[in-house]
Amino acid sequence: MSHNKFKIIVPFYNVEEWIHKCVKSIKLQTYKDFVCYLVDDISTDTTVDKILPLIENDNRFVLVKNTEKKFALQNIFEAIEGSGDHGEDIIVTLDGDDWFATKRVLDTLNKKYNTDRCFMTYGS
Repeated sequence: MSHNKFKIIVPFYNVEEWIHKCVKSIKLQTYKDFVCYLVDDISTDTTVDKILPLIENDNRFVLVKNTEKKFALQNIFEAIEGSGDHGEDIIVTLDGDDWFATKRVLDTLNKKYNTDRCFMTYGS
């Protein structure tokens, strides 16, 4: 089975109540070949402060702190663009106030992309 690389993009703004669950759901994934870009759209609460200890010493996580408001779509676009062009990478977006339902989400996606020659999936 082919080994895919995932880029998880998490745009967020003022999600201090949910960001812990979001980041933990990513860290607990059994499929470990991913990089997660956490993009702060100039939050005015303590979201960033809550993220820092969660991603400390885990080089799979990159925190991007905007200096101007960009909103979700531009944050996603710029995170993908800034992550380097690797045409085979699989982009996964996850809002900062959401989380993966299980620890096997990336395993499931990896299997789907390998067995069905899938080019895009969408879930909610």
